[in-house]
Amino acid sequence: TPISHSLKTCQRGRGSTTERRNEVDRRVDARFGEPVGGRDSRRAGAAAPRHNRPTLTFKASPIRVRVPASSANLGSAFDCGGLALSLYDELIAQITDDEGIQVDIHGEGADDLPRNHRHLVAKSMLAAFDAMGGRPRGFALVCANHIPHGRGLGSSSAAIVGGIVLARALVVGGDQLLPDADAIALASELEGH
Repeated sequence: TPISHSLKTCQRGRGSTTERRNEVDRRVDARFGEPVGGRDSRRAGAAAPRHNRPTLTFKASPIRVRVPASSANLGSAFDCGGLALSLYDELIAQITDDEGIQVDIHGEGADDLPRNHRHLVAKSMLAAFDAMGGRPRGFALVCANHIPHGRGLGSSSAAIVGGIVLARALVVGGDQLLPDADAIALASELEGH
C-alpha cells in the first residue's frame, strides 16, 4: 500500500542520528572558517555554487523567531507524520561587527549547552549562511528554551529550523537565496531523519 511504502521509505536511514550529527560537528570543527562540509561540498540536489554570486548584505536589526515543539511519535506514522504543539522556543539573533559567535541561553539546557559555533542553532545558522554564499563577521544569539530536551518533543528540530529561518531573515533576499525547498533539504540533512 502507499502508506506502508511511505513508512518504509521514512524508516530507511543513513546511519544513526548521532553518527550524522557527529559528522556535522566534525566538519564544523575541522573547517570553522570554511563552509560546513568544505569549500566544494554540495547538498544532494543543491545547485552548484555560483562563483560570481554577489556579496551577501546582512540586516542590522535583530530578528526574532518562535519555533514550536513537535511530536512525530504518532503510532503507525512514526517519524513520517507529526504535529506542532503549543510550546515554543524563542530565538533572537543579530549580526555584529565583532568577530565570532556569542550565544546566551535561558531555560532548558542553560547550564549544559555550548555557547559557541557548536550550539545547534548557531551551527544551523552557519550552514544556512554557507548555503546562501557567505557568512557574517559575527552574530549574537539569544535562546529562550522552553522545549524540554531529550523528551521526544523535537527540541533539536526546533533548533535547526529556528537557526535556518534566522539566517534567511538576517540576509537581504535570504528567502530567494535559500528557497523553502532548499531550506527544508538543509534542515533534513542537519537533523538526519
